[in-house]
Amino acid sequence: MPKNDSSLHKVCIAAIQRHTMLDFAHEFKYSSYYPEPSHFAEEVATELTITLHNEELCICSTIVDAQNWSVLTTQRIITCIAGGTQQGNIIEAVDRKLGHFKDKENATIFGHIILKSGLEIPFFIETRKASMIMIQGVLTVIQRSTCTDEQNEKVARIWNRKSI
Repeated sequence: MPKNDSSLHKVCIAAIQRHTMLDFAHEFKYSSYYPEPSHFAEEVATELTITLHNEELCICSTIVDAQNWSVLTTQRIITCIAGGTQQGNIIEAVDRKLGHFKDKENATIFGHIILKSGLEIPFFIETRKASMIMIQGVLTVIQRSTCTDEQNEKVARIWNRKSI
């Protein structure tokens, strides 16, 4: 069943805001989330040469540099490692591996999304407090992609109300 990308975007942003220590956002070097999808298009998409499909909205990203980055949208996970790009349909994700995201020695680590086909798509996670941006984005989009738009809108309203 086709989803309204807007409802999936809203619930993912609500999850990120609820689970991330946003008081420390000024310390986040590589991770960003996009409550207003137009910010991604204006700030990042052209720099990374990403074209969003149809109704696709960007949820969050971890951008180390122009050759090493990951972007999570309502339809795909896109990762560039040393200039080589990989992507997968996030709706086909069946599992994920998050790695040791509280690592104190490395600024970033790799998580992996496992697709129905068995293919693993790696993605960057900034470690420590910033890790929840990409982790909550990935977990929520995988979990909520099977829900109706009405269910996603309701959960987003509840989470936004509780995080105030």
